[in-house]
Amino acid sequence: MLSLEELFCSVDDFCQIFEPLWHQQLLNDGHKHRQRSSQMSLSEMMTIEIAFHPSAYYTFKAFYNKHVCEHWADAFPHLLSYSRFVDWIPSLLMPLSVYLHQCFGSCTGLSVMDATKVTVCHNRRIHSHKVFKGLAERGKTSTGWFYGFKLHLLINDKGELLNMTITPGNLVTQTMAEGRSETIANQCLNCWRGALVKSLQIGAMFHRSSLKRFLSRWGFN
Repeated sequence: MLSLEELFCSVDDFCQIFEPLWHQQLLNDGHKHRQRSSQMSLSEMMTIEIAFHPSAYYTFKAFYNKHVCEHWADAFPHLLSYSRFVDWIPSLLMPLSVYLHQCFGSCTGLSVMDATKVTVCHNRRIHSHKVFKGLAERGKTSTGWFYGFKLHLLINDKGELLNMTITPGNLVTQTMAEGRSETIANQCLNCWRGALVKSLQIGAMFHRSSLKRFLSRWGFN
């Protein structure tokens, strides 16, 4: 696990390249808009958001108020209030997504895919749920039925993340593996200079507990 300083340096190096390019690609509607910059930099907010997931705190509010504000005040001298920081979180979605893709590992010849559920509501509230209506679906895992999405993760034998995607909850992981096999084979061809990957070996060569430890590192419990 990276220290706070190492994590910030990694994120800040990424933001110095990404942020100017990102602003160049933003669409203009022809009207002038007031653009107020935050007291905290993009890299500082991304660092705090990333550091929350491997922490022991259950909610981001407790993490920010009890840990960041009390113990990391010297590292982040321009801390915002919790409510103001939450207002900026939606603007971090695109930078965090691009940064995640930059952190992907390389194919080593053995790739393992598995999924974890992302529940959006209790099963008793499915018929009254409106936020993800038409997107979320009923699905089933080893622990029972749920309503929401599935987060599919593809990793190599070193535990490095290779790819990820979110699908409706009714999509089976094996179906995702069949659809991604050609892409993974092309990645391995580049890594191994001509070695051909015929199929994904799922589950049998990777112990379940190792995958759970990997998911816990990224905050997927």
